[in-house]
Amino acid sequence: MVLFALSCIGLLLFLWIEFGGTTPFAAQGYRFKVAFPYAQELATPAQVRIAGVNVGKVVSTQYSGNRTLATIQMSNQYAPVRRSTRAILRIKTILGETYVQLTPGSPHSPALPDGGTLPRGNVQQAVQLDDIFNSLNAPTRHAFQQWQVALGKAVQGNDQNLNFVLGNLPTFATDAGTTMQVLDVQQAAVQRLIREGAVVFDAITRNQTALRNLIRTGETTFATTAANNKALAATFHVFPTFLFETRKTMARVQSFALNTDPLLRELEPVALALGPTMHAVQELSPYLRSLFVELRPLIQASKTGLPAIASVLHGASPLLDHLGPFLEQLNPVLTWLSLHQQLTSDFITQLGTALNAKIAHFGGTGHYLRTISPLGQDTITLNGSRSSDNRGNTYPPPLWLPSGNFASADFAHSILAAWDCTNSGTKGPSSGSPGCYVAPPLGHLLGQSRKFPHVLATSYPSH
Repeated sequence: MVLFALSCIGLLLFLWIEFGGTTPFAAQGYRFKVAFPYAQELATPAQVRIAGVNVGKVVSTQYSGNRTLATIQMSNQYAPVRRSTRAILRIKTILGETYVQLTPGSPHSPALPDGGTLPRGNVQQAVQLDDIFNSLNAPTRHAFQQWQVALGKAVQGNDQNLNFVLGNLPTFATDAGTTMQVLDVQQAAVQRLIREGAVVFDAITRNQTALRNLIRTGETTFATTAANNKALAATFHVFPTFLFETRKTMARVQSFALNTDPLLRELEPVALALGPTMHAVQELSPYLRSLFVELRPLIQASKTGLPAIASVLHGASPLLDHLGPFLEQLNPVLTWLSLHQQLTSDFITQLGTALNAKIAHFGGTGHYLRTISPLGQDTITLNGSRSSDNRGNTYPPPLWLPSGNFASADFAHSILAAWDCTNSGTKGPSSGSPGCYVAPPLGHLLGQSRKFPHVLATSYPSH
């Protein structure tokens, strides 16, 4: 019995607190007083709001003359209020439920002390529902009463539907506000729609027969729709699922579009060049068709030939492995021969001419090789240093004197290129002594940086 009594007390205490009552023996919060004129509808505990947020409640009311002195208790996080705070009574519902609306004052205004009273100049008078009814004259009030009676008869039996309408009214107002914002942005288009709609309706009213046919056709359409109401109901039943899946698909498409945008921008030049390419392919397509038709025998033969080639390549693998060291020595020789083609060909073709010179001697006839021995001061005397007019080049470039053209690019100022000019003291033509021109390095002929080319083995990777 004791436990049952305690549980009843706890339940009553919970209901008391939930309906706005104060917790027994709890500390009193920050409170201040506001004197409202004509506040008979203000009940306890009415809500106190700032910008639509509940910040406190009315804990008590006291009537004094034509004013109602309300004691307001603020939540701890919103206390204290400023002396410049303004207060006004607002109606929450059409049934007249009243709450206190506070407007925060200046942050530089002093705080209102606990238990203080808000200045009367900061309390704004609100228009109550009774004031509206009292402003009506007797005939208007009588007509309003009759309208209320008729409204009661109209909603009789539809009270639940009316509750549904009032419950969905905030959502409808929000959606309608969004729609109105769109219509306001598209004001010019809406005006044009209304103006052109008037033209359309004017044209419809001119042709009564067409209008009659339109109405009959519409009736047939609605009758057909009514006959298929089950199918329409099934369609609308699955429509939310369709919208949900469409929303997910559009989100994925949006993500795909963001990821694909750089690729599409990179493909834009390709797309611009695709037109001429497709035109060229169109012109080439007849020849390609003939080519592919003619390739059929080759494809048929390749079924036998390609395996055979694979076998040959597999068998030639040891040979190809040993070709590397051989080509390392052969390629530099071929490179040198390619640079001295004329000299090599002269050696091969003129060898017989060089040895056909004959001379008679006691044993018969013999052959001898013709040679040229330059004679000069440097060859018939022994000098400790080169004379200033000495010129020579042991390594002339290939084709240095093609067809006896003394003005070849291998010359400068019609002077044969010398190995060096250290003994001449001059460079280029001079009046006192023969000119001198140093030959450019010949190593670049073989991709080398030396002054004359060196025939070296080429290194290839082992694999």
